[in-house]
Order: sequence, then C-alpha cells, then structure tokens
Amino acid sequence: MTTTSVFISGGSGFIAQHIISQLLSKGYKVIGSVRSVDKGENLLNIFNNNNFSYEVVPILEIEGSFDESLKKHPEVTVFLHTASPVAYYAEDNERDILIPAIEGTKNVLKSIKEFAPQITKLVYTSSVVACGTAEELGNPNFKVYVFGPQYYMPSNKKLNLSATLISDVLNLTLESPVPSIKGRFIDVRDVARAHIEAFETEEAQGRRFVLSNTHFDGQLVLDIIHKNFPELNNKLPKGHPGDYSVTVGRGSINDSNARSIFNIEYINFERTIIDSVKQIIDI
Repeated sequence: MTTTSVFISGGSGFIAQHIISQLLSKGYKVIGSVRSVDKGENLLNIFNNNNFSYEVVPILEIEGSFDESLKKHPEVTVFLHTASPVAYYAEDNERDILIPAIEGTKNVLKSIKEFAPQITKLVYTSSVVACGTAEELGNPNFKVYVFGPQYYMPSNKKLNLSATLISDVLNLTLESPVPSIKGRFIDVRDVARAHIEAFETEEAQGRRFVLSNTHFDGQLVLDIIHKNFPELNNKLPKGHPGDYSVTVGRGSINDSNARSIFNIEYINFERTIIDSVKQIIDI
C-alpha cells in the first residue's frame, strides 16, 4: 500500500477515468481536477473511494488556474497532466485546440514551480504529432486512435469521440460502404497503465514515449464485429473480408522504448473492439 498522492488534471476525461481507476486499485490517493462541481460529484459517485477527491478548475488557459488547488494539497508529489481540448475536427485549430492546450500546460508548470515544489514527477499526455512534422512522421493524415470501452457510461448515454467512431460503424446498413477510418490504435486501458508506469519506473524519467499497437482500417473493424457478433451480420455491410487498405501490424512508428521500458502486454485490437461494441450495445 502506497502513501503517494497523485494530482490528475482533466479528471473526467476518457483516459483520465481509467488512470484514476488503476491508481485507486494500487492504493494511491488521487485528486482530480474537473471543470465543474457536477463533474466532480459524478466522479465521486463513480469511484466511491475515500482515496479520491476533486478540485474545480473551470478554465485551463487562465493564468493561475491551478494555484489554489495545488496550495490545498501539499501532500501531492506526482502530477499527471491529461487535461486538453479533444476534437477530431475544429473550426479553428489554433484557437480551439492549440492555444488552450499550450496555455493550460504552461499554467500547470508555473503553479507547480511556485506553489508545489514538492512535486518531483510530472507526466504529460501529448499527441504523436508533437514528435515531429507531418513530413517527418511520413503521412500528413497520420493518426493514432485511442479506443476501448469508457470506464463509466454516463446517465445521458453520451459517448466520447473514440466510442462514437465505433458507434457510427454499428449504425451502418447492409448497403453502406466500408468506413474509411484507418490508422494505428492503442487501447485506453494500456494508455492508463503507461501513465502510471511512467512515474513509477526510474528508467522512464525525462523521456518521451509513443504508444502504438497495430494498424487497423474500417474493413478490419467490420470483420471483427461480424466474427464476434453474428446477430449483426444481417444489419452491417460485409465489404471485402480480409481485404485491408493498410498492412495490419505494428507499422514503422518507433515505439521501442515504450515496449522495452513499460511492463505492459498490449490489449489486441480484436479485444478492444469486442469490449467497445459490447458496451455500446448494452446502452
């Protein structure tokens, strides 16, 4: 049992909820920041654990937004920064995504420096595009999707962006074309494990890690659904089973440091899709 306290920003997020769950299962005390009291109270009900509490940080990009929260928790020695705008499409990428993400991160770092010098470990959730230019990554449309079941299905049945992509497949008809979605994937539960191992493992300190499992495309998603959910066979398109637009496999992305340092056996794509589809069907 550990006595370490961890602060996680963006506590109500898709990835963050899985991180919180895994932290609590390991005995950590966790403080999560949320944008509203309602979201914080919802998390208290979800986790129902005395080791979890929340702080309200309404707007990330306002200077000093984390000051008071960190002042109240001198016991925190680890900070996981997962809070950031998430959208596959935005009217203005700079205004809606980049500026809030950058300013929010700067505010976290300033607050830690000024009011929480006892914090000695910080894990920052970023994007693969931060690792280089589109040309360096080899594909300007390159994406790594984080799939997997939501930790908790809200009462309004609202799905996160990743789950919506799978839900969209389930809403197709026999006459629909094969979904054009393709890229690389990583299961959200593995992302959560990596965040924890990043601060638990000394060898991980000061390094960047790319998490990527295998390639996938829309045909592979359909094949997995048809194989494991025969009741949907007469509702969804067949496409061309086994004919994939990408080579299903790890691909050329260099994720060797994550695979060698983190003690994680990645969840395979079929298990991820099965778990996601089961959760959506049960709504």
